Amino acid sequence: MGKSNWGKEIKIPYLDNKVASVNEQLQEVIATHFDPENGSKYWLKKEKELNLTARKDISDFEDLKAHLGLKEDWLQEFEDAMRYLPIRDMVPKSQHKKILLVGETGGTTGVAKRAAFSREYFNTLITFSNWAFDMHGIPRDEDMLFIGPTGPHTIGIFARDIAETRGGLFFSIDLDTRIIKKFVGKGMLECQQRYMEHIGEQVIPILKSQDIGILFTTSKILEILPQHVDVAELDIKGIIHGGTAIDPDTYKLFKEEIYLDKEGRSIPLLGAYGNGHSGVHVENFSENNREYNVNYFPQQPFIVSEVVDFDSGDVVDYGERGQVVFYRLTPEYLIPGMPERDEATRIKPAKPFEWDGVQNVDILRSEKESVIEGVY
Repeated sequence: MGKSNWGKEIKIPYLDNKVASVNEQLQEVIATHFDPENGSKYWLKKEKELNLTARKDISDFEDLKAHLGLKEDWLQEFEDAMRYLPIRDMVPKSQHKKILLVGETGGTTGVAKRAAFSREYFNTLITFSNWAFDMHGIPRDEDMLFIGPTGPHTIGIFARDIAETRGGLFFSIDLDTRIIKKFVGKGMLECQQRYMEHIGEQVIPILKSQDIGILFTTSKILEILPQHVDVAELDIKGIIHGGTAIDPDTYKLFKEEIYLDKEGRSIPLLGAYGNGHSGVHVENFSENNREYNVNYFPQQPFIVSEVVDFDSGDVVDYGERGQVVFYRLTPEYLIPGMPERDEATRIKPAKPFEWDGVQNVDILRSEKESVIEGVY
């Protein structure tokens, strides 16, 4: 095949401008997962089934898509492996003792999918996020209130580590997003309302009694919260949101009218986009963004996201909308292109990111009726 652009060296700004490429990262990951002695039980079995010599056949990102890209029956098989196989089967033997945690997705479409995170990768994920938060004015040395899913959900551990590394105390209110989605799905509006009251009963005392400087929650909770508290009086100094989609109109409302400090200035507000098995994209906001588009960039070279045509699966042109596909390239866990239940617009690199991003993420149009979003 011809030479692709994935071997291009890029500066990784969150790692002190280290120079790397997607292909360089991929080659390390393939060498680890397909090591005959210490590789992943799952991937070595798959290599035999496909009659591959992975470490020879896959050196370019396009090779990965051609040989291991998740499509049709193979996608279903891989998702089932993430749900039902022992997690150690998916992790190379050489990485077993390096695993920090097993994270789960929200379980929107049934049994949750699981993935392993090493301490090294999770630290890199935290470094990436803190770098973005600093760049966009989220202050350090402030206590944080996290209103979101804890338990097996990766986001809860992520939020705790963000608070710890930024120098603040961590307060949390657990959101059982799975039960809320069941209430919504079965039309149990009274139960849904009572559950949200239950959350509010826990949130308000913390906000009123503790010196909370950072609020970390979902955009849906941010819509509900002003009904119960005076935002300006809370003295919140930064807001991080994730877990649910936010449209430009709502974002503009947050920035210009709702989340303002006592002097009427917009409180720094930044989004994070991702899932429980891959990693995170961070928002890159500019004051020149008067349309309030929400622009996210992935944690390359560990995470690559593409926007593909709804029908053909081909990568769309810049400015076009399509389905989001995540690739995770880490030594402990490999995901060769998971189609998300999200759609977005493909956008060009924008400083300080030297790679593509995704804009205005929303639930996939074909799944609007079947996906239950709830508050996360």
